[in-house]
Amino acid sequence: MTTTTADPQRRVDLGVFTALPAALGTGLSSGVGAGVLHAGWLTWGLRASYAQATEYTTTWATTHREFRLRAVGVLQRSLGRGAVGLRLGVGATLLYESRARAQAARLGDAGTGLDTSTWAALPGGELEAFVALPIVGPVGLGLSGGPSLHVFQGSVTPGWLAQLTAVWWP
Repeated sequence: MTTTTADPQRRVDLGVFTALPAALGTGLSSGVGAGVLHAGWLTWGLRASYAQATEYTTTWATTHREFRLRAVGVLQRSLGRGAVGLRLGVGATLLYESRARAQAARLGDAGTGLDTSTWAALPGGELEAFVALPIVGPVGLGLSGGPSLHVFQGSVTPGWLAQLTAVWWP
């Protein structure tokens, strides 16, 4: 019987993602996140996530859809068969906002000014602590989280994020 061990040089993960919205004043965005990591003399990777949050007021229903795209540098250490470390990610957050006027059908307007939408690209970054642990062969679980920053309308907006992922060491 042969046993498969995890390759600490490469890692692929996919899971659930939650964060404070990049530009929405309140709420919690949730969605999916994925990443790849290659360790060598320089440990680097790529991460992407999609999350959505909706906020309701008496006049508007505002929905934000965020697509976070990051290049990451990683400091990691083996922990038994798994790994722990810090991941610094920088990149862009593509933001799509759609707004619908509350009770729009009652206003009697022919559709003008009732709905709006816009796209924006925000620079952003995160510093995440993570733990990745193989459970069965090359498949395991990962947990990460930490603070994030976005530049929105000329000011820095702090936030946080967290992920729970299935990890595969190919």
